[in-house]
Amino acid sequence: MKITTVIAAYNEAECIGPLTSRLAATLDAMDGVRWELIYVIEGTDGTREIAQSLAASRPEIRIVYNPEPSGLGSAFRRGFGLIADDTDLVVTMDADLNHQPEEIPALVQALRERKADIVVGSRKVRGSLTDGAPLWKATLSDFVNRLMRRALGTPVADQTSGFRVYRYSSFRAISFENTGFAFLPEILIRAHALGFSIVEEPIHFIFREAGVSKMNLMATAWSYIFLFRAASKNGGGRPEWDRRSWDRHWANYLSSRPARTLRALHRWTFHSSVRRMAEKHFPSAGTFLEAGCGPRPSATITRLSRSFLGLDFSPVALRAAAASGFFDARVCGDILQLPVRSGTMEGIWNFGVMEHFRPGARNQALSEFRRVLKPGGVVILFWPAEWSPSRWILGPVERLWSLVTRRRFQFFPDEVGRLKSKMDAKESLETAGFRVLEIEFSLRTGFLHMIVVGQAPPK
Repeated sequence: MKITTVIAAYNEAECIGPLTSRLAATLDAMDGVRWELIYVIEGTDGTREIAQSLAASRPEIRIVYNPEPSGLGSAFRRGFGLIADDTDLVVTMDADLNHQPEEIPALVQALRERKADIVVGSRKVRGSLTDGAPLWKATLSDFVNRLMRRALGTPVADQTSGFRVYRYSSFRAISFENTGFAFLPEILIRAHALGFSIVEEPIHFIFREAGVSKMNLMATAWSYIFLFRAASKNGGGRPEWDRRSWDRHWANYLSSRPARTLRALHRWTFHSSVRRMAEKHFPSAGTFLEAGCGPRPSATITRLSRSFLGLDFSPVALRAAAASGFFDARVCGDILQLPVRSGTMEGIWNFGVMEHFRPGARNQALSEFRRVLKPGGVVILFWPAEWSPSRWILGPVERLWSLVTRRRFQFFPDEVGRLKSKMDAKESLETAGFRVLEIEFSLRTGFLHMIVVGQAPPK
């Protein structure tokens, strides 16, 4: 088993040495464990130099450095991006010795025994201890956690604790947008929406004995305001749709008259374009994945020696897709964590899927596509553009039908990730490691979708 610990340290010269020594000793003592420690260091007080001297004798330690502070969420995002694929568990903790490294084995054991995806080292459950924290900080922490639990609906008492163990196979499916302290509860909100198991274990929290706190109250407040605003816009604290929301959407979509009309229009407008691009870029044999197939395939691609796998997040959509007879197999799964072995697909395509993901999540989805593609495999994405006329055509229809039926109707869930330009499409593909083969935005698709085609790197 491999454990990767990620720690963000901003001007922690007094703590980095003792923390590293205690961490290494704890991880070395765990039977059957390989480990890596990723430090994301910011500031200019000598923390980096101390860490580098310690890393000289411990190859397990990696250091990323930036002299200017970027925000806690941004720093951890950089560290998370360096986690190796062979990692089993991810540990996060503070750099100021608030969290005791010697408690890591207990948190790992809790994750195993309770079959959880995330274990939160909690200050708010029975058995926990808190020493030395100023009264105003403890009071503020209690208030914020109770407010978030009530307002956002995540069943975790200590949502602001950064001492956590994540199962990496689950962690890869979770994205976050917040750059400040509020990225911590945001991760839990998104994990809960995805149906992951989150449990809490008591810890001994010891307020820092060296150095000074780096929390900027104004910046932290804005961080949480951003989180609450994002949550309120997306339905009671869930920044993205969960599986039940998608099930309800597809059930309404399949039964409503406007949606039936739109499906007929789609077949007339887009199916030929999907077939055209597939025949142009996909090889004539192999296995091909429609990642986000919805209730029916976006087009009936010529079979030849090809087999087709349909994947969707919604069981309702997959049951409807079975009636088409197009897919050789169907699987319920999340494109942020594809239940598909690496290097097994010749091609991937989807239609009207990527616009439902914010930038961080869509980058993760593209990385997953590259993972499951064989070397040289091709991805074809029909991706709506920001200035597409569909918004001002379909918007009034949605509002009118909602008024007639007295129930909110949407053709599609919120489209938060439309492409802003061809350059935006190109950068998205290249960031995920694809070579751009083609980007088309033309009358053939009514200037509604960009057709974005990329190729995975060869061996």
